[in-house]
Amino acid sequence: MDSLAHLEPGELVERLRESDQAAFGELFDRFHQPLFRYAARIVSREDALDVTQDVFAQLWEMRGALAVRVSLQSLLYRMTRNRSLNVRRKLKRVVLPGDLPEGIAPEDDSDPALQAALRSWIDQLPSRRAEAFTLSRYHDLSHEQISRIMGLSVRTVQTHIVHALRDLRARMEIWNRAATAAELP
Repeated sequence: MDSLAHLEPGELVERLRESDQAAFGELFDRFHQPLFRYAARIVSREDALDVTQDVFAQLWEMRGALAVRVSLQSLLYRMTRNRSLNVRRKLKRVVLPGDLPEGIAPEDDSDPALQAALRSWIDQLPSRRAEAFTLSRYHDLSHEQISRIMGLSVRTVQTHIVHALRDLRARMEIWNRAATAAELP
């Protein structure tokens, strides 16, 4: 097979749009290490490997819609930055107690009453809101993955999750006030 190392990125993009696996391989060879190093400045090396794999998987998935209007390198770095920041944000996210996927113990099972209340509150959310929230927080899916599963736009998924968090925080605040009041003499 001929090496594609002599081709410019724009030419590789054109071939990639036609599902040319050799062009994809050449792009991977050119950009994987620099993107990995960039991601590793934002997240751990292990997470950086996942980020770069996700970026290339997304590149392959979106190959038919690629346009050469902007630099491919800029696009790949932006995708890497966004994914890395999402991973970092996800690691900082506060996990609410409640049902977790089978086989994983909750981090804090010191208050079974609170866990039961949280499960009840999630069940009381509108069904699509509860589904988006559960997929995000308990199944660790990205907004994009949830949008594909639920057949919604990414923006709608984000809105569902934001509203679910708002509702659950409000109930948690009431719960905390009631618990504090009960402790007073």
